[in-house]
Amino acid sequence: MPSAHELVQSCTSILTLPEIYFRVRDVVDDPGSTLDDLAAVLKLDPAISARVLRIVNSPMYGFPKQIDTITHAVNLLGTQAVSDLVTSTTIGRTFSGMPVQLMDVPRFWRKSVFCALLAGKIAKSCGIDNSERFFIEGLLRDIGHFVLYQTVPQRAQSALIEADYLDSSLAEVEQSNIGCDFAEVGAELISLMGHACTD
Repeated sequence: MPSAHELVQSCTSILTLPEIYFRVRDVVDDPGSTLDDLAAVLKLDPAISARVLRIVNSPMYGFPKQIDTITHAVNLLGTQAVSDLVTSTTIGRTFSGMPVQLMDVPRFWRKSVFCALLAGKIAKSCGIDNSERFFIEGLLRDIGHFVLYQTVPQRAQSALIEADYLDSSLAEVEQSNIGCDFAEVGAELISLMGHACTD
C-alpha cells in the first residue's frame, strides 16, 4: 500500500504551483522584506487579493470598518496569516479540476470555511494569541481528500461508503483500505508546499 508521501509525490508530479505562491514565499522568507513588499506581490493576483479582503472583512475579525485595500489588510493580518492564506488558496486552485462525480468541490470548500471560522472563533474566545492561524488550519483540515481523490479515487470513494455503512471513523477505514488517511496526506502536502521553494 502507498504511503502518504508516495501519494502526494505522485499527485504533485502532475500539478504546478502558481507563480504567486513562490513570490509570496520569497518575500516571507526574506528577513529584509516589509509588509508593503508582501502587499505589492499580492496585488499582482486579483483572485488572491479578493480572498484576502474577504477574510479580513469576515465576522472572525470583526473590524468596525470595511477594509478595502490590500496594504491595510496585510498590515492587519500579518505575514504568517497572509502566507497561510496564499497556501490554502493555491492548493484550492491546484485541485480545481476535480471531476464532479468524484467530489462536490463547492460543498467541500463551504464545509472547510465553516470549520475555519469555527476554529478561529474558538481560539479567539479562549484568548489564544495568533488565533488567525487556527482559521487557516481549519480551512486546510480536510485538504488530504483532494490528493486521495486524485491518486486513488476508487479506494477513497469505497472508504467513504464503507465508513458510512459501518458507522466507523473515515480515517480508520482509509488506513485499512489505502494505507494512510486524509489527515496524514494533507500534512504531507502542506509540508511539501512549505519546502517547495527551497528545493
